[in-house]
Amino acid sequence: MSNIKNKSNNIIMKLIFMRKKSHNPCETKGYQSEFIYDNPTFHQKLDLLKGPNITGFSMGELASHIAKYEEEYYRQSQKVIQTIPRVTSLNTYSFEKNKTKQTCTHYEYSLCNNHDRCIGTTLQMYKAQKFSVSY
Repeated sequence: MSNIKNKSNNIIMKLIFMRKKSHNPCETKGYQSEFIYDNPTFHQKLDLLKGPNITGFSMGELASHIAKYEEEYYRQSQKVIQTIPRVTSLNTYSFEKNKTKQTCTHYEYSLCNNHDRCIGTTLQMYKAQKFSVSY
């Protein structure tokens, strides 16, 4: 059992290393949608205070304007965990202190250990460049 935990931690450490310097917001959540990691860009975009470590907290527990969307993000994360595919969505936020609205593309993937067991999700956000909506 501890071997699985160590390998899971190894995977997470590799993700953290890869994303630490990314200019795009990234986060990793555990199986119960608790934060495991967020890069500095994610922290800044969500207008979180610089000091608090969000590890172990859920979205609804954050002092951020997006906390009100916790239920929606939880459902999306659980869909990824249960079915293992990538979930892509477009979301519009009022970012940072100036509350400028910006549409972002979210790519959320399942995070699996070496035994193909889902241990959480990882999310990457990109500013939506060109898109159109049709009905």
